[in-house]
Amino acid sequence: MPRVENLFALTALAYLAAGHYAGTYSGFVVLVGQTQVPGLRFQVLFYGVAALFGVFAFLNSIGYIIQLSPTATKWHFWLSFVGVALCFIGGAIFRFGAEDAKEPWTLGVNAIVFSVGAGLLVFLSVQLWFAFDLVRAVLRLKTS
Repeated sequence: MPRVENLFALTALAYLAAGHYAGTYSGFVVLVGQTQVPGLRFQVLFYGVAALFGVFAFLNSIGYIIQLSPTATKWHFWLSFVGVALCFIGGAIFRFGAEDAKEPWTLGVNAIVFSVGAGLLVFLSVQLWFAFDLVRAVLRLKTS
């Protein structure tokens, strides 16, 4: 099994590659009154997530994030990965399957809502759990 730092780094590279590929798509368009204003391009989302995964890989590899169990960091990686993947799956369903998602309470709309909602819930809850664990580790360092 690869080290957690390597998993985060490889995932960051994968998201950078996906962002490079997603640069061919136009991204979101926001309606402001009667005019269309360009929103975020799809590649920005991938680059942002890749940056988060890369920063964690760097901090964990230099030993900055210490006193955390290897099991907790593996759980952090896999739950973060699943949360982000669910959000991107919901976005892909919205982008490419929007024809089936016109009516409320159809399978397409439910899939989008479940995927994005579950992805955000998993990702944010695991980040909150990790932040508490990190604060606890830092407080343990001050007392020792």
